[in-house]
Amino acid sequence: MIELTPADIIRLRALGVRAEPDCTVRLTRDDEIIIALNDSLAEAVRRERRAWAEARRWRLWGYVCLLCTTASIAAQIIGAVARRGGW
Repeated sequence: MIELTPADIIRLRALGVRAEPDCTVRLTRDDEIIIALNDSLAEAVRRERRAWAEARRWRLWGYVCLLCTTASIAAQIIGAVARRGGW
């Protein structure tokens, strides 16, 4: 069995590996705080990525709306010109 030090556990968790400390390894209060901060930072990064993905999605919908609005205005202008008898 491999014994993991608290530093190894922190490094493995940063890489995304779910590492659980052995019963023989006793984490100090500082190590627990560092692990908690590391987990909080990883969660914040995941939330930030999700927020940016959502922003990109809304921006795409904004471009689609602008395109539809432009097409509608162009259709109205062409319709008005056609009703008046051309250019």
